[in-house]
Amino acid sequence: MTVIDPAVTCRSARTTKVLEPYRPGEIEGLKVSLAGTEDKLAQIDASLQRQDHAVHLGMPAFPDIAGRSVPGPEGQQ
Repeated sequence: MTVIDPAVTCRSARTTKVLEPYRPGEIEGLKVSLAGTEDKLAQIDASLQRQDHAVHLGMPAFPDIAGRSVPGPEGQQ
């Protein structure tokens, strides 16, 4: 069974209503621009998802190699 997303249906209806006063060539141009914009947004989303994952390069993390702080004489911090 095919599930229809109401947001997509609403968007299609709005797009059709907005495009009514334009000429066919203008509509095609707008559709191409919309497709390009959606593609660019998909690329940005994919880039952001890739940045969320850290890559281990085999190098120790700073806390692993940094010296531990030692408390000073009594009364001093």
